[in-house]
Amino acid sequence: MADTGVKATEFLLADLKRRVKENKTTDPPAVKGLLADALTDLLAPLQKVLVVGDRPDNLHNGQHGPTVIMVAGVNGAGKTTSIGKLTKHLATSGASVLLAAADTFRAAAREQLAVWADRNLVEIISQQGGDPAAVSFDAVSAGRARGKDVVLVDTAGRLPTQLHLMEELKKIKRVVQKADATAPHEVLLVIDGNTGQNALTQVKAFDDALKLTGLIVTKLDGTAKGGCCARSRGKSRSPFTSSASARNWKTSKPSTPGSSRRRCCPECGAMPFGSRSSECPARFSVRRRGRSRTGATASSRCAWSAPGARNAGRPGTSPGAGAAPRAPAAAARGPRVR
Repeated sequence: MADTGVKATEFLLADLKRRVKENKTTDPPAVKGLLADALTDLLAPLQKVLVVGDRPDNLHNGQHGPTVIMVAGVNGAGKTTSIGKLTKHLATSGASVLLAAADTFRAAAREQLAVWADRNLVEIISQQGGDPAAVSFDAVSAGRARGKDVVLVDTAGRLPTQLHLMEELKKIKRVVQKADATAPHEVLLVIDGNTGQNALTQVKAFDDALKLTGLIVTKLDGTAKGGCCARSRGKSRSPFTSSASARNWKTSKPSTPGSSRRRCCPECGAMPFGSRSSECPARFSVRRRGRSRTGATASSRCAWSAPGARNAGRPGTSPGAGAAPRAPAAAARGPRVR
C-alpha cells in the first residue's frame, strides 16, 4: 500500500501502537490484523450505499423518474469500464438501465460503451459527432419517457487544469437539469487507484465544478492499492461508492470498509483479487416502482463471457472452444531487419 500521505500514516501508526498495547500482542499476523482493523475504522465514515429507483429527490407529480448518475474523471481513469461494471450490478439487482454516450471526443468511445450495453443487455443513447450536452439531454428525456430506473451518463476524460473542458462539464450538468430539474442525482468521480497525492487535487477541482456525491476507485490490483483513499479521509466530503480491481466486468465490488481493508492487506485472510462479485454482499439498494420488468434478463450470458474465452491463446492454458492458439512471438514479429 502506498501514497497514504504523512498525516494518514502517522495516524495509522499511532492507532496501531495503541491497539497493540491494548491487546498485548507482538505476533506479526495478529499485528497485521490490527492494522487491517485500523484501516477499516479509518475508511468506515466514507462508506455510502447507492440508492436508485424511488428516491425522494426524483419525484415528479407523484411519480418517480429515473435516477440520473453522471460519471466524470481524468483521462484513462476507467470511467467507461466502471460504468459497464456498475451497469452489471444494477441490471443484476433488477434495475432497468439506460446508458448515455456523452463522450463524443475520444475515438471509439461510443463503440466501447455500446459493447458494454450489449454485454449487459441494456439500451444506449448515442449520436455520431453530437454535442455531449445534447446527448445527455436526449438520454435523460428518453429515460423518463421509457420509465427507466437509472440513466448513466458517460463523459469525456479531462484534466482539472483544462478550464475550458471543465466549463463544458458544467454545461452538461446544466443541460441535464433542463430535462430533469432534480438531476443529476448522483455525480461520481472516477479515480485511478495508483494516483498519488494528486487525487485530492482532482477531487477538489471536480467537486468545485459539479458538487460530487461519491467516488469510484479503480485499478486496486496495482502496487499502490488505493492508498490515496486513506489520505483523502478527513479532507474530502465525497464518500466512496464503488471499487474495482481488474477490467473483468464481473469483479467490480461496491465499496465497503472491509473490502478496502482486504485489498490493502491481502495477507489478512480475506478474499483474493478477482473473486466473483457474488461473494460480496450487495451494497446497491434498488427501489422499484411496482411495475414488472420487460426484456431479456441480465443473467443471460454472451459469447464474450463464455468459459475459456479469457484464457484463450495464453501460454500454459488450453484455448477455449473455437479459439486459435497464439502464434510464436518470433513468427508474429517477422524477421528482424537492421
